[in-house]
Amino acid sequence: MTAKIEPRIDTKNRTRLEKVIPLNTPFVLQIEPSSLCNISCRFCPVGKYHPASKKSHDRGMLSMELFEKAIDGLADFDKPIKSIHLYGNGEPLLNKNFAKMVNYAKTCGNVEFVDTTTNGMLLNQRKIDAIIGAKIDKINISVNGLNAEQYFRFTGAKINYDGFLSNLMYLYTNRGKSKIFIKSISEFYSKEEKNKFFDLFSPLADSIYLENLTDPWPDHDVEASMGVKSSKSAHSSIIIDKYVCCPIFYTLVMNFDGTFSLCCVDWKNQLIIGDLKKNSIKEIWNSERLYAHQVQHLKGERFRNTVCRHCNQISQCIIDNIDPYRHRLLNILNASRLKN
Repeated sequence: MTAKIEPRIDTKNRTRLEKVIPLNTPFVLQIEPSSLCNISCRFCPVGKYHPASKKSHDRGMLSMELFEKAIDGLADFDKPIKSIHLYGNGEPLLNKNFAKMVNYAKTCGNVEFVDTTTNGMLLNQRKIDAIIGAKIDKINISVNGLNAEQYFRFTGAKINYDGFLSNLMYLYTNRGKSKIFIKSISEFYSKEEKNKFFDLFSPLADSIYLENLTDPWPDHDVEASMGVKSSKSAHSSIIIDKYVCCPIFYTLVMNFDGTFSLCCVDWKNQLIIGDLKKNSIKEIWNSERLYAHQVQHLKGERFRNTVCRHCNQISQCIIDNIDPYRHRLLNILNASRLKN
């Protein structure tokens, strides 16, 4: 096989968060190019409730103007941000300005790495040339079946499967310095089908992985919709319950309309901590709203939050664990707040 079998995220070479919190500059800015999706995956709340054919007032496309304002605002921080994730609750390639966004982020001088996660169904040679030409660092592709029949069963979408594979081959062949990662969900397949997945997609990617099915979203029952129980974390067989959600200490999540959610699984946008139309990114990062959530988690009180208490992202998807240090970090965070 061509591709390495490894998860999308680096599970080994990670910064020890307990040694760097609080951060003056976030590590990650996740930006949502589109909150609409072109498919309706059974396991995903966004496609189910907000497909592209059912636009609503709280769903849409990120404008280039707001995107540029976000990227320009990164200059206010004391050092470049480590990573821009160009994806959110929808399919990013639905945004006609996607390649322009990649290029703008890559050339701003304040970003070290740019990637995206896509279902890949909208890829064609023209889009691939534009995105690769914009120098994107990594493209993560979520595969939802080994043939057209499985795709329809899992996503409700009809697909020209041979054409899909042909576009992935073109992407891999012409990727330049960009890295291609392909993943799917282990519970989708039988043992034989898992082998077929690796045989089929390994020649089309630099790395590849089968993730475990997880049930992260509040107010959306993945187990009921899929008929499969999530008994493992995304990348291992161990589920660890935690008090603290680590990403809220190093990540900012921007929605298509310029508002900022506390985290990426807040698909209903109930935990808004700021608005780019009213505040700068640095102001949002240093906001009282974000600080209050961080304190709540470090105190072990996230279960008092009506959204966070129903979230399984912490136990099933997040690798980092700062629970053993939360009391010390609370003192450090409060002291830093008083100083600033």
